[in-house]
Amino acid sequence: MELYNKIRKIYNQESDFLFHSSAGKSLIRQNLYKQIHNTFKKNTKKEVHPHTLRHFNATYRHVELGEDIKAVSNYLGHSTSAITLDMYVNNRITPEKAMIV
Repeated sequence: MELYNKIRKIYNQESDFLFHSSAGKSLIRQNLYKQIHNTFKKNTKKEVHPHTLRHFNATYRHVELGEDIKAVSNYLGHSTSAITLDMYVNNRITPEKAMIV
């Protein structure tokens, strides 16, 4: 909920939904996926999916911002920090490796 509130402050949309159609209705997961994928494909010619952005953001928060692995784990919603440790410690994902640039 904290992340949602931060994003709402930044974007201050008129809709009740963070991700919404031009009519203000909630986007279904598949439509949001398509929009992200198509935007990156059009602008970078790369195959980027929402989960790619999740991994990149988590690694960035831990490696570049120096956030504690437990904080990153909480941010991601993992049930234990062991899951996060397995995925992100000693795993530097650059934008180039993640293929988002």
